[in-house]
Amino acid sequence: MSPTPQPTLREPVAPLPPAPTAAESDRPSSASWPNSLTVSTLLMLGLVAALSLPALSQDLSLVRAALLALPVIASAVVVRWTFESRLLATDRKATLRRLMQSVPPTALGLLAIAASLLVVGLEVPLDRMLVAAVLVPALLVLAATLRAFEVRYLLNSRRVFFVGTETQRADLAREVRQCGDIALAGSRVTSPDGSGVITPMGFLEEIATSGATMLVVSSEAMRSEPVVEAASGFHGLGGRVRDLSGFYERHFGKIPLAELTPAWFLFDVAEVHRAGVYGAVKRVIECVVSATLLAVLLPLIPLIALAIVATSRGPLFYRQVRVGKDDVPFVMLKFRTMTVAGNDSGIWATADQARVTAVGRLLRRVRLDEVPQLWNVLAGQLSLVGPRPEQVPLVRRLEESIPFYAVRHRVRPGLTGWAQVNYGYGGSHTGTMEKLQYDFYYLKNQSIRLDLFIMASTLRAIVRGGGA
Repeated sequence: MSPTPQPTLREPVAPLPPAPTAAESDRPSSASWPNSLTVSTLLMLGLVAALSLPALSQDLSLVRAALLALPVIASAVVVRWTFESRLLATDRKATLRRLMQSVPPTALGLLAIAASLLVVGLEVPLDRMLVAAVLVPALLVLAATLRAFEVRYLLNSRRVFFVGTETQRADLAREVRQCGDIALAGSRVTSPDGSGVITPMGFLEEIATSGATMLVVSSEAMRSEPVVEAASGFHGLGGRVRDLSGFYERHFGKIPLAELTPAWFLFDVAEVHRAGVYGAVKRVIECVVSATLLAVLLPLIPLIALAIVATSRGPLFYRQVRVGKDDVPFVMLKFRTMTVAGNDSGIWATADQARVTAVGRLLRRVRLDEVPQLWNVLAGQLSLVGPRPEQVPLVRRLEESIPFYAVRHRVRPGLTGWAQVNYGYGGSHTGTMEKLQYDFYYLKNQSIRLDLFIMASTLRAIVRGGGA
């Protein structure tokens, strides 16, 4: 009798998930720019070099070179961000389409460079401007093309077979659609305790023949002996095995609440356990940035005050008690953006409440309503980056209904945070649950690099006009 052939990993055969919509693809990680750090850095250096050409053709003194450095770098960043906001990774159009989408960002960048040259007393060389006008779109099209190849490669190398409950499977499928470069090749649904559905016969072959390259298993399902046997066999065939919590953390930047246990929270929190280094550096950065922003925005403050007072009745500032670090309440300041009756406590903060004034809506769009909170940052009540502070009545209700909610108060709340750049406003109990998963990720992965990334992502959202 011949031995039973062992299953082997095959080429992907399952259909790809639906392409994400524009709203689903709008994440801090660029949709039209390669995620590879090396490739992304080289492309950005190329953009800076291309936009520097008009200046390099002239006799630059050290002072003029220093004055032009910041506008050139800023122009390169704005060009990239503007291009990203117009072109999605799922855009399957031809190269000509990408080229057309690159024209407005290129024009914006070159205008900024021309203005900078005139400000420092230099000429605008038309020949070098024309060369830059060719190089910049070429680099943008190249970036989008490389990202498209990157997505196709990742879709074929990150094909997931999931084992867990139906609720977990539905959540994973939604995250996969939003991510855009991961495919769900198949799944097996278990009961909430991880038992009752999985049987050994044919399970490993089902996983292997689905075209999966990765097996993701919930903590409950991992207690099932057939699941462990199949995972071990799949691992031996060259497939990768990941637990659900680790997979979410690595690929989605969040922690699934269903996977949390009290023991999970026994990790170091940088702001608590490395306060001497991380805390000190973060504090210096946020004080310098806050003071600089206040100085830059100082001329706008009287205009904002006048617009608020002239268009609606009520105080200039809105003061509300929020919960800070270690559950200590503090008074948070904002420019008033709603009618007086609209400033109720204990209600959800939504993106567009009915009683927001016309001036308030504009201030919220560009985040100028939060300028007074820079004082809270300087006072040490807020950080630039951290979980957003909530109202005291809401916090008390959420602590009763959501396990582990109070853990987010181990660190100082922030003007912006990982949840804001990934999800935005919560506006409901469900939204709060979603944001909490990002807050827990931030607590576990706090670092200066992550803080700077969050600040850059917030600035990009403001430049694009979407807030954060």
